[in-house]
Amino acid sequence: MRRSMENEKYLVFEEDENPYRKTKRFTIVNQVTNDDIGKIYWDCGWRQYVSEMDSFIRVSAGCHIEIAYFINQLMENRKHDKTKKR
Repeated sequence: MRRSMENEKYLVFEEDENPYRKTKRFTIVNQVTNDDIGKIYWDCGWRQYVSEMDSFIRVSAGCHIEIAYFINQLMENRKHDKTKKR
């Protein structure tokens, strides 16, 4: 599933489909070149979603903002889903 938000200029986040995974995982894709440049996944140690870029990938401040916005949305959805289940 490909997710694009209205404020995205550089990146698209594609959900990696895996019915056995407890948390979501996304591939970060450059919108211009269509290259995979990293991953967003749940990190148990950090207890939050994190991004990890592939080797030798450089990103601008705009890309960092898009990634941060996307992770913040994931965390808000997770928080909302947890309160819904209680």
